[in-house]
Amino acid sequence: MKANQEFKVSSNRTSTQAKQNSLSSKKFNILDKNNGEIYEANVSFQWANEKWATWGRQYLIEWCGGYTHPESQSLTARKATFEGKRNQIAKLVTWATSNKPDSSMGCWDDKNILKLLKDIAFNKIDLPDRNIDEAALSVLSKDTILKTIWHIENSGSLYRIGKLSDGYLGKANFEYFLPELEEEIKASGVNYTDWLKGGSYDSVSLEIATLMLMEAINTIQSNQTKALQAYFNTQRGTSKSPPYTTVFSKRATLIKKVLNDQEIVKHHRKKAARISLFIKNIQTEYKKLDGDKSFNPIEYIMNFKGHKELNIAVKEVFDACKVIFFCLTGIRVHEMKQTNSQDYYLDIDNIWRFKATEDKTQGGTKQLRALAGKAAEAATIMCDLSYINKRQRNDGQTTYLFGIYTAMKPLFNSDNDGNEVYHGGTCISRDSFTDRLNIFFNKVINKYGEQLLEDCSGVSPHGFRHAFVDFVLRRFDGNIHAAIRDHFRHCINGEFTSTYTDSKAQDQIERAAEEKYMHELVRKMVGEYSQNFTGPIALFIQREVDKCKFVNEKDLDGYIDELTEDLEHIVPHEYGYCLVFKGRKNLAKCLDKKTGVPKILNGCFELCSGCPNSFHHEPSNKEAIIRNVISHESFLEKFPIKNTAQAKISETVVSNGYKILSAMGA
Repeated sequence: MKANQEFKVSSNRTSTQAKQNSLSSKKFNILDKNNGEIYEANVSFQWANEKWATWGRQYLIEWCGGYTHPESQSLTARKATFEGKRNQIAKLVTWATSNKPDSSMGCWDDKNILKLLKDIAFNKIDLPDRNIDEAALSVLSKDTILKTIWHIENSGSLYRIGKLSDGYLGKANFEYFLPELEEEIKASGVNYTDWLKGGSYDSVSLEIATLMLMEAINTIQSNQTKALQAYFNTQRGTSKSPPYTTVFSKRATLIKKVLNDQEIVKHHRKKAARISLFIKNIQTEYKKLDGDKSFNPIEYIMNFKGHKELNIAVKEVFDACKVIFFCLTGIRVHEMKQTNSQDYYLDIDNIWRFKATEDKTQGGTKQLRALAGKAAEAATIMCDLSYINKRQRNDGQTTYLFGIYTAMKPLFNSDNDGNEVYHGGTCISRDSFTDRLNIFFNKVINKYGEQLLEDCSGVSPHGFRHAFVDFVLRRFDGNIHAAIRDHFRHCINGEFTSTYTDSKAQDQIERAAEEKYMHELVRKMVGEYSQNFTGPIALFIQREVDKCKFVNEKDLDGYIDELTEDLEHIVPHEYGYCLVFKGRKNLAKCLDKKTGVPKILNGCFELCSGCPNSFHHEPSNKEAIIRNVISHESFLEKFPIKNTAQAKISETVVSNGYKILSAMGA
């Protein structure tokens, strides 16, 4: 319902009729002046007693600035903002009902406030309708806690001026209590200093990131996603059919008759023919996407009870696409928000690329990034799932790559009408990225088991910047899923990763990831899988360990820590690893003699295969080495002129390759 004027009181209202938005109302009707709509908000506070539920409604009325008109008791507030405040008040009144059911807030002391603060912080206030992602978090962020408990402070101000029947009269600076939470926060596995700063305490572990990434890849490759693509691709074509009458209407019986080959009455036959073409085109589009023949895309679409359910499915696919971008591109949220759908293209070298505005580091200029493999696939899907053309629009209007354009009424058929593009901006807000990421995280938790929560209570976009570095380091690792390795194989000369830089913070992230990965590799080199490692550095480490005769793991940890302090670089290649220690820099085959610095980004099999700073892992690198050897053998066999520089390089590669393969026992 739309409204451009305030509510009016009916002249027929009797004294026995309850007014809207009263202290006894279970629902408020509120005008959102931002879009002119009146929305209904649930303020029943069903888990609170009458005293505190009434107080909560009174507080929200005052938070809105009071009634716009006393007679109509109308309220005005933006929908999203009001719902956020309502949810915070729901926590407070639910807690008060359990802990201070009959007590005046004016009598609460520091002990009560600390108890409330802890129960908010450690997510102990159960609400009947809270989000899945909220329910799974064991520690909430400092900002979330302070925003919630601020209403207690504000109640005192309102009480003192007579606008609230009860309010808190004690100390108002609740940050004073935060140090009391330190020990419990640490016990929950969260770094208290980072939590206090609101920093990177939410780093995503490699295990969690891998599970989320594989679930995301499975989602975008599923028949369900292909069916959605087929549906929306058809709806942007000439055989489109109005969803509100054809597919998602309760009376949409004609499409069911067409699907079941039932007889159509004469005056419906033209419409039935159009619907038949619509169905045929969806099936054709689905086939183009290589959907499984045993899966029926029409049946899948028709099984949605309404367009709202279709939109939920679309959001779930977008969630998966966001996870893929976070894991495999190292992109920041502010870049994702600003990336336009037309800012990616297929280059002549068959690499997808996209431009993103880097306000933080490049003064707002557009920076090219490689968009390879799964990220390119995700970008295409996000453009497909739309009622309007998101790319290469004839009218020159722009759309957001991560924007969802599936709102039926404002968007369906709007391209034909030449309307201005309607942007549903909420889906690309920072809060939305975080919320949707946690919803996806909780789906993974529900699927793979709650034991994962021991290592990770929740995720945030920033946390994936750590995971991205982990994936980059392990992109050729035989233990990493094939889908991830295939993704990075599309990226040439390390361009995908070398363009990802972000000040000193990024340097620290990369260094921490390198040290952690080196610890893992060294342990494997001297453990039960040591036979899988060959090459000069692996042999050097294995000999040093044999010399020292380590008694226990702590002794080995000390040795690895010493190595870590001496670490310069660890760089993975498809054919092996470059591991440079300070004392061995001068041995590097890629050494710049003028500067004395190894040019590790110039690494190639020709140089690295004979370098004292290299090692190889059979499960990860053997196939690539064999491909290199075969390629150069083929060149030598076909190249007619011997003793050229090119021929000598190939001869060296073949010779080094066979030495490595021989050490592997191949």
